[in-house]
Parts: sequence; C-alpha cells; structure tokens
Amino acid sequence: MLQQTKLCIAAAAGILSHNLIFIRNEHHIQAPQLFRSFLLVSLFLFIGEARIWALSESSQAARASALIVLSYSASLFTSIAIYRIFFHKLRKFPGPIGARVSKFWHVGKLLSQPNFRVLDELHQQFGDFVRTGPNEISIRSPSAMGEINGPGSKCTKAPFYDLLLPRTSIITTRNKIFHDQRRRIWDHGFGAKALNQYEPQVNHYTSILTSAISQRLGTPLDVTSWFHYFSFDLMGQLSFGKSFNMLATGKRHFAIDLMRDGMTLLGLFTPMPWLARIGFSIPGVASGWKSMFVWSDAQMRERIDREDDGENNDITSWLINASRENNSLEADRSWLNGDAFGIIIAGSDTTATTLVMLFYHLALDPSQISKIRSELDQLDANPDARALQSLPHLNGAINETLRLHPPVPSAGLRESPPEGVTIASTFIPGSTVLCLPVYSLHRLPSCFERPLEFIPERWYSEPELVHDKGAFAPFFQGRFGCVGKHLALMEIRSVTAALLSRYDLGFAPGTGRGEAVERDMGDQFTATPGRLELVFTERDRRSEG
Repeated sequence: MLQQTKLCIAAAAGILSHNLIFIRNEHHIQAPQLFRSFLLVSLFLFIGEARIWALSESSQAARASALIVLSYSASLFTSIAIYRIFFHKLRKFPGPIGARVSKFWHVGKLLSQPNFRVLDELHQQFGDFVRTGPNEISIRSPSAMGEINGPGSKCTKAPFYDLLLPRTSIITTRNKIFHDQRRRIWDHGFGAKALNQYEPQVNHYTSILTSAISQRLGTPLDVTSWFHYFSFDLMGQLSFGKSFNMLATGKRHFAIDLMRDGMTLLGLFTPMPWLARIGFSIPGVASGWKSMFVWSDAQMRERIDREDDGENNDITSWLINASRENNSLEADRSWLNGDAFGIIIAGSDTTATTLVMLFYHLALDPSQISKIRSELDQLDANPDARALQSLPHLNGAINETLRLHPPVPSAGLRESPPEGVTIASTFIPGSTVLCLPVYSLHRLPSCFERPLEFIPERWYSEPELVHDKGAFAPFFQGRFGCVGKHLALMEIRSVTAALLSRYDLGFAPGTGRGEAVERDMGDQFTATPGRLELVFTERDRRSEG
C-alpha cells in the first residue's frame, strides 16, 4: 500500500510539473540544470529506498525507485501529450500527429534527410501553414518574410539562437536593442568604403584559386572542397588578418573538420535546442562542437593581441576598435568571441555553397557559360567589382542559384510577440516559433514561373517569370538580413568571372551529371552541398566561333 501511495504521489507530481512549470515560459536555457536535478532526485530516491529495503536488498530498492521515477515521467509525458493534441493554442493547425506531440519526431526525420526536404514534403502534404512541432508553425507564404522580418515586425528570434550562450553575437542575440546597437558597428565593416578596401584581397585570393586550378587542368577537381578552401582562406584574411593557406597547400585545414563536426550536430538538433544544451553540457559529448569554439575564440584573441595602426583594415578591426573606444574590450569578450564564430560560419560556408551550386548549373547547361562570357568579353581583362555588378546574365545566374539553392534553406527561426501576429491573413498565437523555409518559398509556382528550372533571364529580360519578388529572400530581409550580402556577392562574381574567362569546364568522368551535389546536400543551419567533381581545361576560343 505504501508503494502505491508513492506511485500516486509521483504521478500527481508529474501532472503538476507540467501544469505549473513546463507549460509556462521557456526552459531550454535551464535544460542542463533541470536534467541534472532530475538525475539527482532519482539518486536520492534510490538512496531513500535503499534505507527502507536495507542494503542487502539493493535490487528491490532500485526497482522501487525506478517505478517512482517511471510513474512521474509517464504522468508528465501523458499530460504533455494530451495537452498538446487537444488543448494547445496551435491545435487547429494541420500537421503530423508526431510533430504535435514532440520535437523528437522532427529529430527522427532529420536522421534520414535534411531539414529543408522534411519541411518541403510537409508543405506539399499539408499546405502553407504546417504545425511542425508542439509550439512551431512552418509558413510557406511570400508575404510572411516581410511580415515577420520587416521593420515594423514585433517578432524576435526563436529559442534556437540561445545555443551559443554564454557567447552571443549579432547573428544569435534575441534582444533587438542589443542587435541594433551591434548592427550599427557591423554596418561600418560592410559599407561601401570597407568593401573597396576588401576588393584587392578578394581579387588576390581569386587569383590564387585560378592559379591552383591552372595547375590541375584536365584532371578531376573536387570543387566542393576547393571553393571552401577559397572562401575559408579569404574569410581568414578579411576577418582575422591571416590566411589558412588551403589554396596554397591544396589541403584542408583542421578547422574545417571541426566546423563540419559541430555543424552536423547543430543541424540535427536545431528542432530541440534544449536537448542540444543538455548534450553540450556533458563532458566528452560534442567534442567537435566545443573544439570549434576553442579554435574560434583563439582566432579572435590572437587578432585582439596583434598590434596594428588603429585603422579598420579587416572586419573584426571594426568590432575591436569600437570596443576599445568604449573602454569595454574585456566586457565585450563574449560578443567578440560569438562574432568570431559567426564570421567563420556565415563568412565561408554560404559563399562556397553558392559557388558550388552555380558551377553545377553551368556544367549542366554550357549555354549559360556562353551568355556570361559574352558579357565578360566586353570588359577589361581584369574587371573591377563595379563592372561585374552591372552584368545582367552573370548576376541573373547568381540570383537563380540563390533562388534554387538558398545558403540558409530552412533556418531563420522567429518567435511571434506575446499578443500574437497575423501572417497572410492567418492569426498566429503569441510566443509561437515561426519557421520560414526559404527553400520551399523559392520554389512556389505562385511566385515563380517554371520554378524548378534554372532561368537567369527571369531576373532581367524576362521579369514576367517572377510573379512575386517579395518571395525571393536568400539573405533574409529587414533588421535580421545578412550584413555581409554585398561582400558575398563580390566574391561570387569575382570567382565566376575569373574562371569562366579562362577555362572551359564539364563534369568529371564517372560522376554522371553531378547528381551527388544535390542528392547529398545537407542542412546544418547552412546548406552543405555534396561532392561536385569538374574537369577544367583551357578555354577554346576557336570553338566559340
């Protein structure tokens, strides 16, 4: 009878825990402490039962304490499931039953396919508004981007962005005031004057890449790796004042492996930031993720310690000098370390991905190369960034690549304000996580004619193929839009112009039509294309007529 009473009390405690604690506010930041408390209480229960059963009956004590924990857990999760299915504020939105109950359903899906494909399939099945989690709605509507991210929006970033705490950055901060203050500093680092300062470095590393390819003509080249070498080396130079010499050595820097290991975890646990924080708090777990932070912190520390002339010669110098001017260098360490991590991810991965996918489409349709070359041949041998910016087909091809393969295909999670928000004439209750799957949005037939086709002309000579320009948001929009957009485009134009001016290209023998690059595409906050092997040869001008 005593044991039954204990089980009933445990069950009641589970129901009360849900209704008094877990149903209210956010708890993902406290998840490690809650998990440790749960383990500690379980241990105390075992000790208490051991005193009752005596040490000689430790197996009985373990069984009794396990039943109490099981009773608590079962009632807690049953209460959660019933509430989420029948009483939750999002109960009227369509979606898989598993997604309504738990985000574990979503994580399970990500074990077999990338997030952007999971969301796209859900929208194909359920429509433009899909309940993809107990407290999450995925929205595939062209007006949603402006309504959620526009200047008048009250939406904030979602709990996912707390993953880096105690580090914080312009990418991850959920506080709009802090974000806007930080954004003003960043804007200086990416303004017209700064971009003019960076252009010689962009051209320099483009030249190194071109030279590396010239030494490997006629042989299969893994451009997925080489474009990452380019973007990572250039990111190091523009951000920390040093290169990682991957273009020179043709070998991958160990930091890329750290980044890949860490980002793989990030992609898998994006739906459950609380679970990720528990994992990160356990010694020995997510070592790649932790090593990546140690390495990025070291890059920022080295950059801070380096003596310079006080000029803003690279991106981080704007951040460091702003902290020095405010006498807040030490106080801003968490910001600077967080920004270093953000620069490494956003400054290298996204550019490389776009280059890979652009050259994939160029290899699929060589007529696109001819059209770009006809523009390039009208320019000087070494055109500057301003000249490349004016070429319609080159920029149309880049835009079309960004449309079909956005570098951040499914992230950008937001949270509705407490009073709720109306999006595309649909009311979303307050404090709901909002997902904007850009990959799906960019492929909507209502927004883009022949949406699955690569048609650069839709961006200049055939505008009728774009029904809603507001649906095109590869860099997002509003206050949370990508601050490095113009630098990324400068890099992509520079590499594309240099390579197409000098070389012909095609798929490597035995790789078909490069299907692996799309088939093996991952989604780890940023898109990670599969392996693309191309063969470059000297440009044959005679065959061009």
